Amino acid sequence: MKTILFSQIRRRKVQTSADKGTPKVVDLIGTKSKNYIKIIEMKGDTGLINQKAEYFPIKAVKPLKKGDEDIYLKDSKSAHKQSRGEISLSSLKNAKVYDADDEEIGRVYDYEIYIEEMPWLVWKILVKSHLISVIERRLRIPLKYVSKLEGNKIYLDKEIDLE
Repeated sequence: MKTILFSQIRRRKVQTSADKGTPKVVDLIGTKSKNYIKIIEMKGDTGLINQKAEYFPIKAVKPLKKGDEDIYLKDSKSAHKQSRGEISLSSLKNAKVYDADDEEIGRVYDYEIYIEEMPWLVWKILVKSHLISVIERRLRIPLKYVSKLEGNKIYLDKEIDLE
């Protein structure tokens, strides 16, 4: 299974045919489905003051190959200026994660994204645990356990074994 972390995609250059500067990935935007977040577009920003961010459909991205430093598009003309998604991975970073008993278990620090097929799927959230422990714990929680994404909070619907 071919996966990549959001932190490994962020800040990569997006190679387009435009001459106005090379955008870098600043966010991935998606929609929530039952067990995943479907990534539908990638937000790229050049950092230039006079140019707004662009959103590139994930279907326009060429498959990532091992060793690729940049992201290449099949069709750079498909970029648009408005987001069509509902969930921003950047806005959920550091979101508090609560278990089924409404106890905070930690904060999101990254996402594991399945990139072998289109659309890309976020299938695990990576959580730095706040549970009392001698050693610092990091958890990989499948999205099938997430019941609700609300603002900067993520709620789990099932009791999962965190031991």
